[in-house]
Amino acid sequence: MNQSLFVDERGRFLLLAAGRAGASGRRKVELADWDSDGDLDLITDSDGGPVWYENAGSQERPVMRLRGKLIRNASLAGHSPTPNVADWNGDGRLDLIIGAEDGLFYYFERSYIERSNAQ
Repeated sequence: MNQSLFVDERGRFLLLAAGRAGASGRRKVELADWDSDGDLDLITDSDGGPVWYENAGSQERPVMRLRGKLIRNASLAGHSPTPNVADWNGDGRLDLIIGAEDGLFYYFERSYIERSNAQ
């Protein structure tokens, strides 16, 4: 069966990089159930830090809806910081570790992410 794995709400292929033939750089993706609704969402890098695409479809037929930056007011060095999602502190909620171009790793607990987005 030929099927688009990642599409947007209009049924079009999900476009993560705006430049033709990769001119805008490569994207790193992470799949995780960020919103705890039972299906996999897409977390990817961007020039402004990691962004979340909510799976508004189903696990069998994902439809990705851009929800925006995960971390507001965070300045990460370089471009295309690489996100990694896991429950790093063992509290049952997903956190982020981000590898940046400066060679450092940035750790963001879920509680910090939620507080920064509530402002």
